[in-house]
Amino acid sequence: LGSYVNITNQTCTNFSATITGLSNLIDPQFCLYDNANVLMGCNETGSFDNIPYGNYCIKMTNNPACYDTVITRCFSASAVSPGISDTAIRSCATLGTTNIKITITSGTPAFTIKLYSPTNVLMQTIVTNSNSCTFSNLPGLVSPLKYKIVVSDYCGGKDSVFTAPQISIVNRVITVTKKCPSATWANGSGDVLIDISDNNIGGNIIPKIIKKNGVLVSINASSSAGYKYTFLDLEPATYIFDTYINECNKHVYDTLTIGLYFYPSLIGTKAYPCDIGGFAISVATSGGIAPYMYEIIASEPAVPSIVTPPQTTQVFTVNNGTNYSLVRLRVVDGCGNASLYDASILPLADFIVMPDNSDCFNHNLTLLVDSIANAVYTWYKRIPVNDSVIVGTGPSYYIANLTPGDTGRYFCKIVVNNGCVIKFANYIVTGACLLILPNGITLSGMKKEEGNELFWNAGSDNAKDYILQKSNNANFDYPTTYTVPHNSNGIYKYLDTKPFSGNNFYRLITKYLHNNIKTSNIVLIKNVKTGIAVYPNPVVNDLYISIANGGAKNFRIEINNAAGQKIMSETFYNIPGGVIKYHRTPNMKSGFYLLTVTNLQSNDKETYRVIYE
Repeated sequence: LGSYVNITNQTCTNFSATITGLSNLIDPQFCLYDNANVLMGCNETGSFDNIPYGNYCIKMTNNPACYDTVITRCFSASAVSPGISDTAIRSCATLGTTNIKITITSGTPAFTIKLYSPTNVLMQTIVTNSNSCTFSNLPGLVSPLKYKIVVSDYCGGKDSVFTAPQISIVNRVITVTKKCPSATWANGSGDVLIDISDNNIGGNIIPKIIKKNGVLVSINASSSAGYKYTFLDLEPATYIFDTYINECNKHVYDTLTIGLYFYPSLIGTKAYPCDIGGFAISVATSGGIAPYMYEIIASEPAVPSIVTPPQTTQVFTVNNGTNYSLVRLRVVDGCGNASLYDASILPLADFIVMPDNSDCFNHNLTLLVDSIANAVYTWYKRIPVNDSVIVGTGPSYYIANLTPGDTGRYFCKIVVNNGCVIKFANYIVTGACLLILPNGITLSGMKKEEGNELFWNAGSDNAKDYILQKSNNANFDYPTTYTVPHNSNGIYKYLDTKPFSGNNFYRLITKYLHNNIKTSNIVLIKNVKTGIAVYPNPVVNDLYISIANGGAKNFRIEINNAAGQKIMSETFYNIPGGVIKYHRTPNMKSGFYLLTVTNLQSNDKETYRVIYE
């Protein structure tokens, strides 16, 4: 007798069992017993339906002639749990995204499949009777973050899997090499190199020119090597490049303009007396084609001579004890064309900071200083007491959405001609639509473990009292929190040990001897759970920045040393949450550093004092 039990008709709660493979039996009887050997029923078919899941035995007896023959077959059955497998696929439909294909290997339909972000935020839900589905065009994640997929079947069984995205990449790096005028192109030309090596699609990825100055053309690359394509000797015009990705059957487009050749010019070149004597010239070059050679060919006075041989550097420094009023310069470009320029030696005027917009809350604001050649710009924001942090570089500083936390004193350090001249310019951001603060008084504050600490420096000697006010709404009443009379030491500090839960807006009222009053800038300190944790502190090698769930956001992470020098600045995109790790670099000596985490959507900033051992 080679019989066995076949399990069929499985539902969420029960199943069917049938004896199969019977032989040499005459009029048998089949009886089903549970795991406690309790009889559940008998029949002559050997098939039992609607059996609850568990452990059972079927006992078979032959006809009365051999009734003492009993054959037992034991078995067990349980509900089928859902099983899931996943595959991350680079998306061709939307480059820079991923598809995640889900295959359900077991379970009872219908299936509910849910996609979660790394911080457990539900992103998508699919309900299907099919054993497969695809989540399409998902954004990439910072390693090692992963998506979570949870499948639930009709019976309530669950399974889950974590998946790292595989985003599609087809980056084009376009380089233009300008060329000198020729018999073919009197206005010059250019060679264009399109490098598509940074891709993970593979196959044929081929660029060509499809438009020239708006006219349809078809210009193929002159040569190629791997994924590098070169277009030679293109005349000045505006070109549209069509890159066809064969594996995706997709086109991407780039627009490029090759400009006319112009003779080299030194207009804009300046010569300034240096702070320590002598003068320096910073050459400003436009037009022409590199490499350039620069030289001084004459001066006023002519003696002692400062004529120089040609050089590639753009700065000339002269300090021989003679006062010169004018210098004549010559530049020769890579095409052999030259031009002359006379630069007068004049003192560099003082810089001023100018806003490009009204200094009002909830507006963008750019602080600007004059841009000059060979100058290095560093922007600082004043923090108490008598300290500052670097907030930007370049001739302008941009604030995307002015909040009370952005108010305060900013200043720009301008270093010209490798330190020949150093200038400073400052500006106080008030948020009050260009309100000028009284006598340079700026209110500043920071959050501490024991409360919110406020600082300010004394302004006019005519001040009588300083009144610190606090509100939980920047546009409404400001009850008085603290009053202090004017004193001679000039530095004031107050610790608010009972801040509001949420936003705390502070402002300072200065009352003068004749009872006139003036209002300072507004300082915002947030006493809320930011969802950001920094650990360990002190740090040995790796610093971890944990960002809690809150939807995908962009963050800028910055580290400055105690001298205000920027050690690291990096922007992380589409971070829904997780942990960012920063590894200590060899040049980070032991000491304290300031870590600033900026939410680029809300412009909220959190600054942490971190100690490296």
